Amino acid sequence: MRMVMTGLALALAAPALAGDVVAQAVTTQPLAANEVLLEVNSTGSVTSRADLATIQVSVSASGETEQEARSGVEAQIARIVAAARAAGIAPGDIETGEIGTNSDMAMMNAMTMDMNMAGDPEDMSNDMTMMAPTSNASATVELRLRNVARLDGLSRALNEAGAYGMPVYSLADASGARREARTRALAAARADAEAYAAALGLRVVRIVRVTERGGVDFFSLMMNEASMRRMMGGSQNEPDIETTMMIGVDFALAPR
Repeated sequence: MRMVMTGLALALAAPALAGDVVAQAVTTQPLAANEVLLEVNSTGSVTSRADLATIQVSVSASGETEQEARSGVEAQIARIVAAARAAGIAPGDIETGEIGTNSDMAMMNAMTMDMNMAGDPEDMSNDMTMMAPTSNASATVELRLRNVARLDGLSRALNEAGAYGMPVYSLADASGARREARTRALAAARADAEAYAAALGLRVVRIVRVTERGGVDFFSLMMNEASMRRMMGGSQNEPDIETTMMIGVDFALAPR
């Protein structure tokens, strides 16, 4: 008789972490007649110091013509790039987005309009200048700083150039952190399996399957937005980066 026991968390499907390969090794060896299957979902976390800071700076300008607005944005971008280069950022770590433009009509003050509806033609003519077409332009500049110890210098340079942006910290290469997190998740799963087996008067015989199926309690995670963001590989606003891996491990249990 084959009995399946599910432990620790809800087995919910979840997207794989960005840049990572979903591991799914399935054994072909069937359970023995006296064995039962224990499914354990586990997580492992490792904290690393960030070695990459990314700053996105938004710039915008207005003008009577589209070209005037575009020129204003280009001038701001030039100042930002010069400040970034002076702070030690390599040209390949500076990305400038496409400049977007649009034109709209400036809104006339509603009260002034009502007052002039009755009539002073001269005042009406003056107020119509408020409705002259205005062009706007905007763009985003992304800066990647690979020596976070120089962040203060970069921030000062950007401020002097009239630009501001919050750093988002990350790891340039998170593969080592993910491997360590997996190792810790597997160790935690093994400890839980041993505890279940002891409580049932059984013993752990072997691991039947390991998969990154994401079997975690998402309800609990959603109660903590920061934890949820870290689990799903989102933005980090602190220099300490927590890498968390979610795994499911199936164990074969047998009588002692």
